[in-house]
Amino acid sequence: MAQAPGGAPAGAHRHRLAGLSYREAARALRVPEATVTTRLHRSRQRIAIARGKPKAPHALHPPTNNRHVTDGLRKTSASKGVSHDVEQHPDRETRGRLGSRRRHVPTEPMLDGALSARHLDRDDRLGAAWVLYELQFVRRKAQAEATLAYQAWSRHPGRDGYTVYRAAQDRADAAQDELAAWVCDRLSAGEPEAR
Repeated sequence: MAQAPGGAPAGAHRHRLAGLSYREAARALRVPEATVTTRLHRSRQRIAIARGKPKAPHALHPPTNNRHVTDGLRKTSASKGVSHDVEQHPDRETRGRLGSRRRHVPTEPMLDGALSARHLDRDDRLGAAWVLYELQFVRRKAQAEATLAYQAWSRHPGRDGYTVYRAAQDRADAAQDELAAWVCDRLSAGEPEAR
């Protein structure tokens, strides 16, 4: 019989999961989840503003410089004896953009490579550089959350674990579609008209 986290039978949590949000269900199943931050909320607001929806007064902030995060990772890793030098990992940036799991979505190879933030900074009428950055950030976080949920479901098979994984994967797919649509719109807007 399949076991849920904590040694209970797989169906034991079913009655407790009815009506719960994803976050509450993930906690009940002891499934790791990505931290929900104000940054994700700000990202969604920025994307809404760029698409022409009403502007919230607190929504526009300059893109953040994450160098302190990278430095903190290096310091923490150095204390554990692990090196994270970019020179040792020349394709680290590419691996990070594509995620740990390559999915067979035809638009994925063009999502990050077709438009770079440096290219978009030259034509920043709508703040396209940070919109691209935030869309990529949301997609990476959603895919990481789905990967964690999948791993938890693999370790503890059952209907409830699958439900949590499926919800996380649906959010990751939606983030992927949103990024693909934005990049396609941006590319088609920049192309010269056919004669």
